[in-house]
Amino acid sequence: MALPMAVAAQTSERARKLRLPSPLLLLLAVTFLLGLAWAAATPPLQGPDEEAHLGYVQYLAETGNAPSGVGPGTPDSREVVVARTAYGLRRLIGNVSARPAWGASLHEEFTHADRANGSGGNPMAKNPPLYYAYEAVPYWAFHRASVVERQLWMRVASVLLGVLTVALTWLIAAELTAREWVRFTAAAAVALHPQLSFITATINPDALLVALTTAFVLAAVRVLRRGPSVAWMAALGATAGGAALTHGRGFALVPAAVVVVALAIVRCRSPRYVLAAAVPLAALVLAAVAAAPDDELRQNTAAASFHARQFLEYVWQFYLPRLGFMHPPVSGPFGYRELYVEGFFGTFGSLEVRFSSRVYDLLFVATTAGLVALATAVIARRRELLRAWPTVVALVSVVVCVIGLLHVAAYHDAPAQLLVGRYLLPLVSIAWLAIAFVRSSVGPTLAAVVLGAGVLLQLGALGIELARFYG
Repeated sequence: MALPMAVAAQTSERARKLRLPSPLLLLLAVTFLLGLAWAAATPPLQGPDEEAHLGYVQYLAETGNAPSGVGPGTPDSREVVVARTAYGLRRLIGNVSARPAWGASLHEEFTHADRANGSGGNPMAKNPPLYYAYEAVPYWAFHRASVVERQLWMRVASVLLGVLTVALTWLIAAELTAREWVRFTAAAAVALHPQLSFITATINPDALLVALTTAFVLAAVRVLRRGPSVAWMAALGATAGGAALTHGRGFALVPAAVVVVALAIVRCRSPRYVLAAAVPLAALVLAAVAAAPDDELRQNTAAASFHARQFLEYVWQFYLPRLGFMHPPVSGPFGYRELYVEGFFGTFGSLEVRFSSRVYDLLFVATTAGLVALATAVIARRRELLRAWPTVVALVSVVVCVIGLLHVAAYHDAPAQLLVGRYLLPLVSIAWLAIAFVRSSVGPTLAAVVLGAGVLLQLGALGIELARFYG
């Protein structure tokens, strides 16, 4: 009798551990519903470059090949052209006075040729194929539906990536703290982030890039806190390689992965983990070889002649006032506020749907206050952070690599074109984990205030999106 009872007890314990916490289940449900709301509120093709992303998925799904970035041909299939013309979708882009013509009806049957002729001139053809292959699954699952209904289901697939990002943030927080309210705060802040909700409710590879970067952070934290294993080191390489196969900006995780691997080897001091460390490195090399060789971000990074002093002056003036001996800023009026406040928290539609300037002013003040509070908390809890220095170094390396790659790529180009707020979304879990760290120093009251502000931002963003397209 003792043995069956012991087995039953072990089974019950495993089931208890596998059961998701109720607060996390609630957050995942809220994230999914918010994503559906954004997908419905934003008309087809109105996300950033969404028409080009849809064209890439359609051509890949129909032909098995990636489209061309140059001619001959058109980036849009005949099916998409007919639908966007009938519903007035093209004139919506950037035109705040236009509204969708949903009164139109389409009765035409489209053939494979009508769907497979978007072969050339697609500006997104420079991107690696991983996200588009992922979206090809719902494309084929709803192949018999109209293109408008099909793109809605493709958006739902992106929404699921947003749900995954929230779950991964909870798991990262669970590695860092035993306090459930701190975990809830970090994951809820990600769930309520309006720009993330919007982007993951459109057809955009940033949705997958954010999820993969968050998974990379989880793997890094797990390896450095619990010790390396082949499985988690492989996960580290797989997520970094997957990010590189999603977008050129994903290559920022390559040097970050090297830092994590080095920290893991130094910390474990065991030769048997050298082989485990080789697994993610090999995956990174394979991903780098397999990724599209003509990605625009890496072209700009490689082609630009680099002058250290000029670059340092550019970075200084991006964040701080110009000093007398410096040259005029290459970024013009575009700087910290435009990227980290207005862009990161939200510009919606085709970037023409925005909060009022007063809201951005409040967000600027709150962001600055948050940075000051973070610095204060770091100083106050420096001993605790020193004990966890490998994890801190790993998180900082991810931030530096992601932002550094963006600045290097924008160095000889217009920063306003290459630096937009959604490019910071891969760091959203780290950003809100840092704020959760501050809140854990103060208490749950501040967490309630911040999450309340997040609810207001989320509902306000949905409101202005609905007013823009249906008001």
